[in-house]
Amino acid sequence: MNGKKSVVPLSKSVLGLAAFAILLLWLAPAMADIFEWTDDQGGTHFSDNPGTIPEKYRKNAKKIGGEEAPKKEQSAAPSVKPGLRSKRYVVRFHGEGGNVKYVKVRVGSESPTWMLLDTGATYCRLSRPLAKAAGIDFGASTPLVFLGTASGVIGEPLVKVDRVEMEGAEVRDIYATVEAPIGSGAETAAVPAFDPDRVNGILGMSFLDHFRVTVDSERSQLILEPRSGLDARDSRGAHSKRWWQSQFRTAKKNTDHAERQLGRLKERTRAEDYQDLKKRLEITIDFFQRELSELERKASHANVPQEWRK
Repeated sequence: MNGKKSVVPLSKSVLGLAAFAILLLWLAPAMADIFEWTDDQGGTHFSDNPGTIPEKYRKNAKKIGGEEAPKKEQSAAPSVKPGLRSKRYVVRFHGEGGNVKYVKVRVGSESPTWMLLDTGATYCRLSRPLAKAAGIDFGASTPLVFLGTASGVIGEPLVKVDRVEMEGAEVRDIYATVEAPIGSGAETAAVPAFDPDRVNGILGMSFLDHFRVTVDSERSQLILEPRSGLDARDSRGAHSKRWWQSQFRTAKKNTDHAERQLGRLKERTRAEDYQDLKKRLEITIDFFQRELSELERKASHANVPQEWRK
């Protein structure tokens, strides 16, 4: 952070969704191993204590950090495809209150701003000021993503972001949601001015999964290595098994939810109040059906196993 400038907390709605987003990366003691595992819903978790990992997931937990010397038959560095140079991006994170991690992120051509690091969030999430400053439309023509929160399921606009960059690690054309839940009036309300010194969203897996991420808690650093340069043993088409499963599940879940909502609306009187929502749900269904078709095409091209498409 610059000088003694502090991070301004997110609004209650953002913090609520951050809590919903399953789990943040854990701060680990120096010299400790860090273990990663995936639950039945596709959520990714980290811990420096294997005893805290639920027994059913323990055998599949993968060590991703620590000071253990590599075995003789293994290389300490990840395998790299022939002709590709291994890249490493080192990103400093800042913590407030234990496991919470903030990083500086640039969206589009805007000034770098603070975002909450969350490996449990399928998508990145932008504040309304950041989305508007980056020239991103999140109006009535955008599809919805349905998110579970403590107060129930909400729908938020799903947008395409042309560029997200963090200390040189850059990803183009990725999806993100905008903090503008449908029905809340946020989509049409006045948008505050963009302030890069505030927390302006969540950095989720739509960005992070393009990299193999290692946590160095002693130095407060993330080490990012592009998956496109890594051996295909743990990835296909530059994406991990976790990413493919999450994408297929998200597309199917949102299609099903929108179809159920649309079915309920059709049972009601065709009141004018429902027409805008009906149109939005139809846009959402069409979008995710096309996403599923495109995912199947990409998965087939990348030889993604069927078990990764569930």
